[in-house]
Amino acid sequence: MIGAHRQSGVRASLLALWVMVGLTATATGQTVARGKVFPPFKETDFRTGKTIDLESFRGKVVLIDFWATWCGPCRAELPNVKKNYEKYHSQGFEIISISLDSDLQKCREYIEKEKLDWYHIADGKKWDAKLAKKYGIDAIPRAVVIGRDGKVISDNARGGGLAQAIEEGLKQKFEPEKDDDIETAAKAKLAEADKLRADGRYAEALAIYDELGTKYAARPTGETANARARDMRTDPKIMKQIAEEQAAAADREAEKKGGEWLRLAREMKKANNLAMARKYYQRIIDTYPKSKVAETARTELAQLPPD
Repeated sequence: MIGAHRQSGVRASLLALWVMVGLTATATGQTVARGKVFPPFKETDFRTGKTIDLESFRGKVVLIDFWATWCGPCRAELPNVKKNYEKYHSQGFEIISISLDSDLQKCREYIEKEKLDWYHIADGKKWDAKLAKKYGIDAIPRAVVIGRDGKVISDNARGGGLAQAIEEGLKQKFEPEKDDDIETAAKAKLAEADKLRADGRYAEALAIYDELGTKYAARPTGETANARARDMRTDPKIMKQIAEEQAAAADREAEKKGGEWLRLAREMKKANNLAMARKYYQRIIDTYPKSKVAETARTELAQLPPD
């Protein structure tokens, strides 16, 4: 079996004919053709919630892999995909998998089990998936390799053809454009995080690094931010201090917000509106269970007369 098709018979014959004459998209899809820029997209990684903006991957070699867990040929190709990812990822190779699964939980579990540690897009609509329709995909696996310049190197990169396409892409010379307004702003934010880190304000610095790494994943600033975030997370002293900072921040929030609710509870108690007083006391206890204000709320709640 070569791959999974949306329909068989006449449809398969027509597909073969289209390939022979060089068409690579349906009437409703956008053209995916070798030597042409792959039409961009901006979608959400269905596991992490992070934005995947194809434009931000310019300068990388990217595999756009249309697949599904129910597709036998897709699963058979995965060892080859994983092998190439492990070999070339550090050199600038990325993978964005677009699943045609309808059961997203099953897909998520399969990804975790097989350790497919790259980007994943899935909306649960099978052949009607947004990007499958956009690019006219009616057969999987469909492996499209995009070069550093954003142009398609191969629209059927399977088996040994995948490594060949990746290597061709990595050999391309890519001159990044001068910093645009977005990159300039990102660098300013990175400098802010660097200063916070130098001042020992690790929790604040890490939060900014993570924000930059997510928002600008494939831009130079995003890569730098992710690298610095990883360095911080491997330093036990820094992580201990961050935990202490976060605990202190949580205590301040509990004192401020919980203290306001405590004031309202006491006002309701004074007005003999015991039902509302109980609600405010319980809100404190549920929201900030380990705080000092929660201890006070428990004590005063227990002192209220029974319903």
